[in-house]
Amino acid sequence: MRFLQLLPIYLTVGLLPFMMRLHFYDTQLSDFPWYYLNAGQVFGDTFLYYRQWWFVGISVYMLLVVLCKALLDKKSIRFSVTCIPMAVFAVFSFLSAVASEYRSFCFSGSFEQFENVWVLMGYALMVYYVFLIVESEQEVQYILYVLTASTIGLGLIGTGQTFGFNFLETGIARAFIIPSDMDVTLSSKVGEHTAYMTLYNPNYVGVYVAMLFPLYVTLLLFARRAVDRILYAVTVLLLLISLYGSGSKAAFLVLAVEMFILLVFMRRPILKYWYLVIPAATAFVAVFLLINQAQDYVYTDRIAQALKMQKTEYAIHSIETKDDGVYFNYLGNKVSIHVKNDAKGYSFEVKDENGNAIPVVMRGEDLKFAIDDSRFENLILSFVKFDTHFGFCVTIGRFDWIFTNEYDESGTYYYLTAKGKFDKLHMAEQVIFNDYERVLSGRGYIWSVSIPLLKKHFILGSGADTFVMAFPQQDYLRLWRNGFSEQIMSKPHSLYLQVGVQDGVIALLGMLTFFVMYLGYSVRLYIASHFESFYERAGVAVMLAVLGFAVMGISNDSSITVSPIFWVLAGLGVYLNGKSAQLIKSRKSASESVTE
Repeated sequence: MRFLQLLPIYLTVGLLPFMMRLHFYDTQLSDFPWYYLNAGQVFGDTFLYYRQWWFVGISVYMLLVVLCKALLDKKSIRFSVTCIPMAVFAVFSFLSAVASEYRSFCFSGSFEQFENVWVLMGYALMVYYVFLIVESEQEVQYILYVLTASTIGLGLIGTGQTFGFNFLETGIARAFIIPSDMDVTLSSKVGEHTAYMTLYNPNYVGVYVAMLFPLYVTLLLFARRAVDRILYAVTVLLLLISLYGSGSKAAFLVLAVEMFILLVFMRRPILKYWYLVIPAATAFVAVFLLINQAQDYVYTDRIAQALKMQKTEYAIHSIETKDDGVYFNYLGNKVSIHVKNDAKGYSFEVKDENGNAIPVVMRGEDLKFAIDDSRFENLILSFVKFDTHFGFCVTIGRFDWIFTNEYDESGTYYYLTAKGKFDKLHMAEQVIFNDYERVLSGRGYIWSVSIPLLKKHFILGSGADTFVMAFPQQDYLRLWRNGFSEQIMSKPHSLYLQVGVQDGVIALLGMLTFFVMYLGYSVRLYIASHFESFYERAGVAVMLAVLGFAVMGISNDSSITVSPIFWVLAGLGVYLNGKSAQLIKSRKSASESVTE
């Protein structure tokens, strides 16, 4: 009976991370002008689709168990005030999905995400379920052992990928991943010697390691049995190699912060075993420095570059397609370009911001035109034809901007996107990182145009898995200058923006309140602890794991590949805090009784 109740937890941390199966699906995005022209109706997914529905199935199982306990064994039902904010998160996530303009995506999952509203509600349920079901130290250990087994498995895959051997491309793995009736070839989107485990993206390896590395370092410090020490040491080593292979810069920084916090909390055990800790820490730092030097200081250079708040100047400040022309702001000077079609044929009409006409002259015999004004001498104009449309090209440097006013009968101007479709080009509202778009590998831009979306989605968001629709995909100029013109911006690269935009700011506040309540209570519990009990030792280890995920959430979004494991640990943390608080209180009472 106990095994059946714990089964959803075991499946989530032990089996779900390995769930990979090829699935072809219709993205249902073809009608959007910002989506690819020739992508076709079918898109392949290996990492997300089935994992989403397996977790939904696990969530249904958990719900049935909770309902049975509520009906048949009411005395076993317990509550924690820490879980209440996650209920708020779940409720507003559901309401946002119901009210969404793109409701079907919310309930079924969408392109490159597949984290539908049932999954989000399952996360909240998982926190409460783990808190409710786990009843003993032994069960906590079982969960950690299952997690360790899966972590070692993923670590071996990541280590192999780091050294050039990808188990996922072997015949054995292909037999599980590719249905027998499909004759397809799988190829990785990442380069050789890059670790992505089974987590879809190297960035998620960074999140995974930042979450579990401090957990296992802490368990290693407290391990009593030799077999546990070996097990945790191997896990730590595999995680480090995989992190190196992933190249995640953010994870390296977070690990450094986590190790400092670990030193603060573990000061007593560390001092006790200084003869082991100091050599291990020294070896870790030395290995990192040697690897960094062997790689021409690539890691320290990348971290410094990512954090460098360097202001970027752009020649093209803005481009907008309006009804009467295309408007450029070039080096602070504004100009509009309009095409006339009369008895004499096609001709350009160019005006400055005051409405003054600017002459256009043919440049030699190449059928290109120059604007006869020193302010715009680098804008070269030419006529182009594609299909049945006649349009014009504005060449600036090495890039061609192509427009037409013949796309429809309105005569308004459209831009030919890098994805091969005509669309209006608008400049999205931008805040905070206006002149620092390339900070944190381009996240500065993504965040700068995503933050304003929170105003629109304060109470109800756009709906689960609909960030791709909520994002200003028509901000083509900024997408181009940040290297995203050929991509679909399907995620904000921030857990908190992802939740705020999709599920609403109230749902985001629910999640943040949970983090603050849990982490705040954990700090008060463990900062002065002597870690005399298993619950305290496991509690502080899980606290560091939750902290790692929460911090990585600043620059990485949620994914069905990693997040289910995190929410198991979060629920386990709530349970461990409760047990630790009871033990600390009882010891304090016993001490006071002896003193009296």
